[in-house]
Amino acid sequence: VGNRARMREQEELIRVATVVMNDLEKELGQTLGFGVIDDTSPELVVEVLASVEGGSGFCFHMNPGLRLPIHASAPGKALLAFSPEGEWDKVIARMTFEVFNENTIRDPEAFRGELREVKKRGYSTDRNEQVMNCHCVGVPVSLGGESEVAALWITGPADFLPVKAFPDIAR
Repeated sequence: VGNRARMREQEELIRVATVVMNDLEKELGQTLGFGVIDDTSPELVVEVLASVEGGSGFCFHMNPGLRLPIHASAPGKALLAFSPEGEWDKVIARMTFEVFNENTIRDPEAFRGELREVKKRGYSTDRNEQVMNCHCVGVPVSLGGESEVAALWITGPADFLPVKAFPDIAR
């Protein structure tokens, strides 16, 4: 019964998130994703639960089940930054900090600094950290005052999502 109830909750969360993502896509024209941390993998990752492709003519495609590294993704940073700081060390201890390119965060202290910045400004970013010329902006999603349970993010070409627009996009 517990698993069924969780599955129904997740299905409802995905349904609501998809409505929100469709509305945001109409406004912003870029791909949106919705996901959670999968803590069953040896190194924690974000699992994409749903996505809506952007209609701007150039978009990224994210299949449900796609897994994203926490340290090099906006959703991963949003989810971890807004979790209790005591959780950070547990998660960071499991991370290998895979390097994707010269923009990837490579060490635990730099990552902790990034998490503090995310928490301070209220949203996370990915500035070409996993895929070159790809920017992402993410926010945590909570249910009725509970701790953050998911992340919502937008992803697109750096030219379409410039750094100077990040605060407006996050709002």
